[in-house]
Amino acid sequence: MKRRLIASSSICVFVFTLLGGCGGPSPSPTDGGSSDALPRSDGAPPTNPYLLPCEHINSLHCLAPWPSDRYTVSDPSTATGKRIALPSEAMPTNREGTPVDPSQWNWMDGFSPATSIVTVVRGPIDKSILPNETRIGDSISPQSPTLLFEVRGSTLQPVAHYAEVDEWPAVEQDRLPLYIRPAARLRERTRYIVAIRGLKRADGTPIEPSPYFRAIRDRTPLPEAPDIEMRRTHFEQNIFPLLSATGVERATLIEAWDFTTGSNERIYRDMLTIRDEGLRILDMPGNCRITVTQVEEDPEPNLWRRVHGSIRTPLFLNSTDPAAASPTPFEAARIRRNNDGRPVQNSETPFAEVPFVASIPKSVERMVREGGAPARLLVYGHGLFGSRGETHSEWFRRTIEELKMVGIAVDWWGMSENDLARVLRSLRDFSSFIATPERLQQGLLNFMVLTRSFIRYGQGRCELNSMTSIAQPFHVAPGGGGDPRLVFNPEERYYYGNSQGGIMGLSLAGLSVDIVRFVSGVGGIAYSTIISRSTNWGYFGNVLGISYPAYVDRAIMLVMSQTMWDLAEPATYAPFIHTPTLPCTLDATTCPDGRTPHHHVLLMVGQDDAQVPTISADTAARTIGDVPVLLPAPYVPYGLPTTMGSNDTMKVRDAMAIFTFPGSRMLPPGTRDPMGDTPSHEGVRRAASALRMMDLFWREDGAVYHTCDGVCDPE
Repeated sequence: MKRRLIASSSICVFVFTLLGGCGGPSPSPTDGGSSDALPRSDGAPPTNPYLLPCEHINSLHCLAPWPSDRYTVSDPSTATGKRIALPSEAMPTNREGTPVDPSQWNWMDGFSPATSIVTVVRGPIDKSILPNETRIGDSISPQSPTLLFEVRGSTLQPVAHYAEVDEWPAVEQDRLPLYIRPAARLRERTRYIVAIRGLKRADGTPIEPSPYFRAIRDRTPLPEAPDIEMRRTHFEQNIFPLLSATGVERATLIEAWDFTTGSNERIYRDMLTIRDEGLRILDMPGNCRITVTQVEEDPEPNLWRRVHGSIRTPLFLNSTDPAAASPTPFEAARIRRNNDGRPVQNSETPFAEVPFVASIPKSVERMVREGGAPARLLVYGHGLFGSRGETHSEWFRRTIEELKMVGIAVDWWGMSENDLARVLRSLRDFSSFIATPERLQQGLLNFMVLTRSFIRYGQGRCELNSMTSIAQPFHVAPGGGGDPRLVFNPEERYYYGNSQGGIMGLSLAGLSVDIVRFVSGVGGIAYSTIISRSTNWGYFGNVLGISYPAYVDRAIMLVMSQTMWDLAEPATYAPFIHTPTLPCTLDATTCPDGRTPHHHVLLMVGQDDAQVPTISADTAARTIGDVPVLLPAPYVPYGLPTTMGSNDTMKVRDAMAIFTFPGSRMLPPGTRDPMGDTPSHEGVRRAASALRMMDLFWREDGAVYHTCDGVCDPE
């Protein structure tokens, strides 16, 4: 993420403009999501909360625990046979009384496989017994107070996870979010059972089940709850027998419930349609075009040229407008669909001119002018709410200068600096949040079109329209005379991204048909977890709190948002980086055997990163699979293999390199305020050993070599 672009003063300006003020949250209305506090229209408390469309297993919030099959219905038309069916009456409301629109979830055939699990307890609680991120192995012990099981027929398979309570300062101790976070993405189309037991408060008193769950557990009546007998039947047939067979004593349970994950096809189908149709359209005669609008000569001491322009990109959104000031800001950023709901190219504006910047270092100009081989092409992804202008930074210029590479970049549509206003407006009414991941899907296509356009240009198959006096800005005249030579080799292209660019780069690593080697700098997966553990949650959580004053509402909404993040983020695409890979409808030359190519990744993370938590990179490595930790390392994440790196007889194609920075503040585990940044987030990209490691990885037969003298550090 990118701290300089999300300073609180910048947030305040946007909030003042869009929401009408930058002070603390306005006086809190009664929490619209709590089943035991929902008012009637006259303001009085409900006479019978069990008549409300809530889960009821937990009495402290209507939607707790989440996710739960309480909110699914049978649907034979889906791959899972289920569909989410959230009623609007169960959804949190903003300060204007508008409930969050459940339609953002209700088209899915199950819950996010990358979801966290959240329930609510009256705290403060004794968290010492929880299997936190440093003790993930304890979570599969029969003695664990939190249990997550994958249902396999009539048996249960323990699932590794970590459990933690929310410890941000704004949390309400009488309604404390308790998270169970899987150590890796869950399986698709799979039923899971969650069980919680043995929790105590900090004063030693036991945490008791809700009256509703106690009645189900203990086989006692609760006549005021009209749905309890139906739920009881489900528990008696499908939950308690399986738990008992696994040794979980029914009488010890505080909560237990089940949920079903959705199908991969339902989650990624829009993105694959956009990718395949977008690249197919681009490859049609006359559609590929690079327009150059400005060429800066010698703009920096180590830069020969900086080229500005645009690439012609098929548009699948309703508009190119990031919706900062649009009267209908969210529809403009959403996908254009046909009558069947599938993404289609915008008929009124079929193409977008997406701005790019290309950086050609002097080392490359000199190498090509003197008769050397053209340079490798490096596609770069910027940080949170940043821009392609991040390539102007000193460290990036030094990287491509020393590695003799040509860098190209576009903005991350969806989460660039031009998107910030829309994102903040969506926090006022969370019903519109889905516009962000949908615009991110176009952003992913933009990066793939950027890569394909430069490849095709290098192959003589993409038009270059230079609006400057320099007709061939990507060519160098040889010193000994002759025709100008292209400065980059279209057959050698690689990806590098940091922070948000490292996160979204892992999505590209599952989707790309033109790049096979990716470096993810300080990245990870599962935005709903990343955000809640980042310094940035202090800013965005406060903005969200202006419209949704109850902290527990915000915490549950953040976990629920993973279903929408899945449309574009790497939690969906990371499992397809290796094998199996995603299906592909492009031609056999581009996608042999109808599959996306196999990819390789180098994860470079910083211990105690306060912006993108290291646990999210650990989760990414476990989700991708076959990503070993490079030894020696400051720690070895749970469940990951290890490697000493490549040597003369063995090549290591993927790895996770963990950097440590002397003097960096150690961050305690948990969902909490990191209390400011640490050197880890920015430090990795500037480390000399990281530069050497990337150089050896970004080659036609690239591999991971241990370039550090011991544990990786700034040197």
